[in-house]
Amino acid sequence: MNSQENLHVGHRQRMLKKLAEHPDYLSDHEILEILLYNFLPRKNTNDIAHRLIRQFGSLSKVLNATKKELMTVNGVGESVATGIILHNQLVKRLSVCPKPPKKNLNNLQKVLLDLKGIFEDFAKERSAIMFLDENYTLLTSLVYDSKYFTHVELNILEITNAIALNKPKFAILSHSHTSCDPTPSKDDDTSTVKINELLSIHGVQLIDHIIICKNANFSYYAENRLSQLKEKFSLSKFMNQVDSLSKKEFYE
Repeated sequence: MNSQENLHVGHRQRMLKKLAEHPDYLSDHEILEILLYNFLPRKNTNDIAHRLIRQFGSLSKVLNATKKELMTVNGVGESVATGIILHNQLVKRLSVCPKPPKKNLNNLQKVLLDLKGIFEDFAKERSAIMFLDENYTLLTSLVYDSKYFTHVELNILEITNAIALNKPKFAILSHSHTSCDPTPSKDDDTSTVKINELLSIHGVQLIDHIIICKNANFSYYAENRLSQLKEKFSLSKFMNQVDSLSKKEFYE
């Protein structure tokens, strides 16, 4: 790779970093330049973007140009013109697409109703964690399918990233049992404690852990099991115990 190619690759990396970190600061020609990366992976799209903006006058007019008009610009072939038109159609349709109504999950029945859409197949265990704002409005959900028949492995990094992105106030953990018995096991209790500790560190309150079966369910909140576990395995209580032990050892 020569120095010119290195410069080209480095420029693309800087532009993609700017898109990821500061998208609102991109100019119109920079947005168009990055869009063209998808259709011209090995060409300098900066010059083509500038030519398109100069010829049509604005990004909006570029997107609304016909295929024939776009292909009059040097460097714009059939695939680029088609891609720009497709992007314009996506923008138009999204602008008129109604936003889905926000789900308010402020009681157990509403939560169970919403979970029906997640837990349909009981052949293998599935787990989900729902993040809610201070008004119990659903912000996002993470769903994990089991590779096994008996347990699900949660992705701690994904959970942490979801918390950072959505800044939830509350969380609801749920998982399915392949048997018809929703009674929580010791492993279920352990998972509840671990997730509660993780959420607590990030200022998120776990308000329920629901076990779903085909014809039954178990709510840690409704059965007062969640508060018992929180009291027994309180992180602050544990830290206080560690602190008192360290002081005792120090003073002795």
